[in-house]
Amino acid sequence: MPTVRTMYEVPLLARIWAVLEDTELIAMTSTRAIPTADAEGFLAGHPPERLEEYSYFIARFLEHAVLGAVL
Repeated sequence: MPTVRTMYEVPLLARIWAVLEDTELIAMTSTRAIPTADAEGFLAGHPPERLEEYSYFIARFLEHAVLGAVL
């Protein structure tokens, strides 16, 4: 199995991370991805809040996947 040194070597992973950053669920530094305060509802919110967060994330992911860029 090959070793992955950067997320850019796995296009789907890079796309997911880009959308996580675009939706402000993570903040990227040069060496780390840090969950933002907005990630709390996504990760551990009540079901209605999580559904709203998941729906928003999926919509943004599909925009990125279909259109090729985060809007």
